[in-house]
Amino acid sequence: MTWHSLRRRFARTQVDLYEAPEKELLRLGGWDDIRTIQVRYYRSGEENIKSGTAG
Repeated sequence: MTWHSLRRRFARTQVDLYEAPEKELLRLGGWDDIRTIQVRYYRSGEENIKSGTAG
């Protein structure tokens, strides 16, 4: 398990399970820009399913 996979799991849990608003997620994760989360860390459950079954 990598540092980025842990941060990705954290972001996904905060949004999917706890419905954390963007500003709260930024604060909790120590991110400065929501785009960082959108590009690197957060993938919705549906996106994970699609990437896991693609091929």
